[in-house]
Amino acid sequence: MSSIYIHIPFCAAKCGYCNFFSVTDLALQEQYLAALFKEMRFRADYLQGQPIDTLYFGGGTPSVFSPETIEQIIRQIDTIFHLKPNAEITMETNPNNLYEDYFKRLSQTSVNRLSIGIQSFFDENLHVLGRIHNGKQAEFCLELAQKYRFNNLSIDLMYGYPLLTENQWIENLKKVQHVNHISCYSLSLEPHSVLYKQVGVGKYALPTEENVLNQYDILTSFAKENHFIHYEISNFCKPDQFSRHNTAYWQNKPYLGLGTAAHSFNQIERQWNIADVKTYIEVLSTIHTQQQWENTKSKLSEKEQLTSTMQLNEYAETHPEIDAEIDETFKSLNNSSHLIVDSRLAWFFIPKSFKVFLRTDLMVSAHRIANDTKRKNEKYSSKEEAAEVIMARQASENKRYMDLYGVDCSIPSNYNLIIDTSEMTPDEVAELILYNYDLWLRSEGGYIKRD
Repeated sequence: MSSIYIHIPFCAAKCGYCNFFSVTDLALQEQYLAALFKEMRFRADYLQGQPIDTLYFGGGTPSVFSPETIEQIIRQIDTIFHLKPNAEITMETNPNNLYEDYFKRLSQTSVNRLSIGIQSFFDENLHVLGRIHNGKQAEFCLELAQKYRFNNLSIDLMYGYPLLTENQWIENLKKVQHVNHISCYSLSLEPHSVLYKQVGVGKYALPTEENVLNQYDILTSFAKENHFIHYEISNFCKPDQFSRHNTAYWQNKPYLGLGTAAHSFNQIERQWNIADVKTYIEVLSTIHTQQQWENTKSKLSEKEQLTSTMQLNEYAETHPEIDAEIDETFKSLNNSSHLIVDSRLAWFFIPKSFKVFLRTDLMVSAHRIANDTKRKNEKYSSKEEAAEVIMARQASENKRYMDLYGVDCSIPSNYNLIIDTSEMTPDEVAELILYNYDLWLRSEGGYIKRD
C-alpha cells in the first residue's frame, strides 16, 4: 500500500506562528494546478503501481480551491495511480472559507475526511495567533460538518502560546469532546514568523514551562476521560479512528509528495520538491515529454540516498517485530553496536530486550519529576534536588552498563539520562515516554542498544 500527499501552498493570509511553506498570491492557482497535473503524469511510476490507500491534501489551505477542483485532482490521481475503493481521502481546511455552500458541494466529492484548523474557539486567542477566522465561525464549522455527515473529522487545536488561560484551554477541549480525532500542538516559536518578532519586541510574553506542562496535563487527562487514544505525540483519536495517512508515515510505507515543498519516500531514497511556486510553475511549463522531465527534474527537487545503515534505522523505527529479526540484520552491518534513532519515535517499537540511552536536558527531566507527585509517590522540594537523584541513578546505571558491556554511556556536561526498559512491557515504555512528553521533545537523539 502507498500514500500520496498533495501540497496546496495558497493561503488567504499567513498565520502569525506559521513556518510551513505557503504563499498568498492566489492569482497563481490555475497555473499551479496545470503544473501539478504535469508532475503527476511524469512521476506516475514512482510508487511502482502500488494501489493508493491514502490521499492527503495539505497546505497552505487546500480549501482555497473549489470542491470541484479538489474532485478534479482526485479523479486525476485515480486515473494515474489508482485509488483503492476504500481509500482515506483527507483535506485540510480552515473555518474562514468553509461556508455552508462549500460544505454542501464538498460533501458531493470523494473527500471522506476533513481536518479543520480551528486552533481556538476564543477570539482573543485567534488574534494572538494571527488567524483570520473567529470563534463563531469555528463553532459553525462543527455544526456544518455534522450536518453534511463528515463524521471522519479531525480538529486542530493549539496550546502553549501567549495569553491562553487554563480555563480557555479546558473550554476548547470540551467543544471537541465528541469529535473522533484531535491534533493538539504546543506552540513552536519559529524564528521567521510574525509571532516570533512580536515576542522579541515585547508585545507578547511566552508562557512559562510550568504553564505549558500544566496545559499538556490537562490535555492528557481530558483524553483519558473522554476515551481518546494517544497514538502519536500530538494526535488523539477515538477507537479505530486514527489517521491512516499519518500512520503510514510511521509504518515506513512509501509515499509520493506532489507540489511545492512536498516530500517523497520510496524506501530507498527521500526526495523533496523546491519551496518556490513560481519556479515550480516555470520549470514544469517547459517540460512536455518524459525525457525532458528526466533531464530537468533535478531543478525541482533534491534527493537523499539512504545507506544500508540508514535503511536499517528506518526499518527499526517502524517495525515492532524487529526483536526476532534484528540479529541477522546486525550481521550484515558488521555487528554494529547501536542504532541512532529519533527518540520521539522510539515508543512505537521498543521491544523489552532493548535499552534506551536518551540524551536530553537533565534539568527538563528533573523539573518534570519535581512537579509530578504521581511518579512513585516521590516528592522533591526543587528541580535541583530531583536532578541530584537522577544524576545519582545515572551514575549507578552507567557503572552497571560499563561492567556488562564495556560501554561508557556517560556524556560530558549534564546531558545524559539512561532509561532501562529491559523489565518493561512495550505499553509501559510508551506510557513512560508519553508521560515525560516535554523531556522527549527536547531530546537531542536516542540510542537503542541490544540487551
